[in-house]
Amino acid sequence: MCWPWMPDRWKKGQVLARIDPSDTLLAVNTAQAGIDGARAYTAQSEAQYQRQVAQSRIVIANAQARAAVAQAQAGTVDIGTHRAAAR
Repeated sequence: MCWPWMPDRWKKGQVLARIDPSDTLLAVNTAQAGIDGARAYTAQSEAQYQRQVAQSRIVIANAQARAAVAQAQAGTVDIGTHRAAAR
């Protein structure tokens, strides 16, 4: 039995159906937006990491400087104590 809108025979090359690409395009666009968001998050995280590394280096340098000053002061006190004891 043939539907009134369907031919009994198909010709070679004749279009049988058309697929609506809108659902697929929506999925592709959604996936691309997810990729773009992930790349932006990665770049932001990398920048934040670099800032934290730089800040940590500053904190370490300051701590080393304070330690050097404290050692120098302690050495001065020891020298002064030894001189005072020697007299």
